[in-house]
Amino acid sequence: MKAFLLLFFFIFTSYNGIARTFTEFELVEMVDSSPTLKNLEAQIEKLDSEINGVMVNFSPTLEAAFNYNDTDEPPLIIFDPPPQPFYSGELKLNHNTVYGLGYSVGFLGESILTAPPTNPNGFQFNAARLNPTASVSMELLKNRFGDESANQVKSLKARQKALQYEREITKERLTSEVRKLFWSHNILVEKRKLNRSLLELSEKLLKDVQRKNKQGFAEAGDLYSAQSQTSGQKTNIALLNYQVERIKKTLATILPGVPPVFELKTVEMSDEASKVFFKCLDTIVANKETPFHLSYYSEQMNEKKMALSYTEASLESFNMPTLRLFGQISGSHVDSNFADASGDYLDQAKYGYTIGLNFSMPLTSHLKRQQENLISSERYQINSENEEQKAELIALHLETIRSIKLLNQALVDQRQASQALAKSYSFKQKQYDQARADLFDVTQEQNNYLASQINQLDIVQVIIEALLDYRASFQKFTCQGVTI
Repeated sequence: MKAFLLLFFFIFTSYNGIARTFTEFELVEMVDSSPTLKNLEAQIEKLDSEINGVMVNFSPTLEAAFNYNDTDEPPLIIFDPPPQPFYSGELKLNHNTVYGLGYSVGFLGESILTAPPTNPNGFQFNAARLNPTASVSMELLKNRFGDESANQVKSLKARQKALQYEREITKERLTSEVRKLFWSHNILVEKRKLNRSLLELSEKLLKDVQRKNKQGFAEAGDLYSAQSQTSGQKTNIALLNYQVERIKKTLATILPGVPPVFELKTVEMSDEASKVFFKCLDTIVANKETPFHLSYYSEQMNEKKMALSYTEASLESFNMPTLRLFGQISGSHVDSNFADASGDYLDQAKYGYTIGLNFSMPLTSHLKRQQENLISSERYQINSENEEQKAELIALHLETIRSIKLLNQALVDQRQASQALAKSYSFKQKQYDQARADLFDVTQEQNNYLASQINQLDIVQVIIEALLDYRASFQKFTCQGVTI
């Protein structure tokens, strides 16, 4: 019922143009449904299927069979008629273990009724036979103690674990992208507020210039300048609106679960928010060395190396000959019926046994060399990827540490500049109202103040993106008392 109501809500809002508003947390929750992660999950399930496919060979199996045979065929010799009818039933348990040991326990029962159809006075012979068997086999060379089978399973499990780490890494990367888009949207909204507030001032100034122009106190150049300032602010707002829509389109591409019509909840870009991010950056500075342990890349590379080592160990026995020792013991007792055969079995059964060796050896090594070449190529790729990732993590950590002081100082300086320009703009506006300053000075101060405010927002955005980029690479990084 809840799912139906939710679907109805989405359909209703889509058709009626009512936009649903998403918070940052809600967007992050939707990352799990992204196609990229679904593809990785499918690969993980495929490996799980391969592991089960290997393990099914080592699962016990139960076999059962029943046969009935009858014929009207006349006998070639009156004293040797064909059996009619003939019953047989068999039950067997087989199990090949992962340790190279296999065993089988079976039970066979047969019942024969022989009666010469062409000689009513001939003899009639009823026979029932019980034949239990037990056998054991063991690999002595290639898969001794199940090493080859175990290495194959361990290799697949290590590859699956590496894919699971890949999913976590990809999830953090997508989460970082989504959060950067969310905060970019907030920055654009803040810039749009600034432009709209200055547009209001520009429109008031334009009306004032138009009034003064009609009264002959303002020249035509001042009027054109005021009109240009107002048009410029409108153009900036239109461009900001376009950028906001582009962010929404990008989010809809990354997160297919986002409805066609939606909005993003804006967050106040206060000084306290900046302090929170700087607190996290201070935590980064506390790590003098690159914290590889905070990244899933290390675990992923280790799992890939382990998978390769297991594959190499399995390949060592690839061309080895197979030598399998097997043994079987069986018992047999025949009587006129099953009841008598089973009752006298322990006293009158006859036993036999079999011991043997099976040997086979490949006569070519082409397939092994092919596998060795593939492993060598994979080892080179893993080592290259490992070195590349380590270099990227080291560079990112050092770059983030170097940038913290610069960003902190830049933000402090920009705030001071904005405060000074706000006072200067207010002072020039008063001078203009008193006819002690021309319009060019006022518009210049207005543009400088707007540029300073936008620069301050740009610095805040750089700080946020630097932290989120760090979090995307060091997935286990956390700030004490701060949620990022």
